[in-house]
Amino acid sequence: MGQAKKRGTLEQRRQAAKARIDALRPEVIICNQCGGEIQDILDLPTSGMPGIDAAFAGHCQACSSSTYAIKGDPKAVEQLMLAITETTGDVPLLGVQ
Repeated sequence: MGQAKKRGTLEQRRQAAKARIDALRPEVIICNQCGGEIQDILDLPTSGMPGIDAAFAGHCQACSSSTYAIKGDPKAVEQLMLAITETTGDVPLLGVQ
């Protein structure tokens, strides 16, 4: 029997993956620009990103800034932040919430 079948059906594996992401999702993200609370948080896809446990993004209504929350291996988080920076042109602000 393959490893995937041992972990359950496709739907069971999807539900387990969603539960893992939901457990890591912050209630709010603090905006890097104005310090406001961002409550509308989007899950970012992380499949194919070794070392990234979860990634989230939010758009601040107060200052129209995007802020990211990423959990994972520090080197992998650094690489993802560099990729986001190259894509968006924004200068990343690192912090811990």
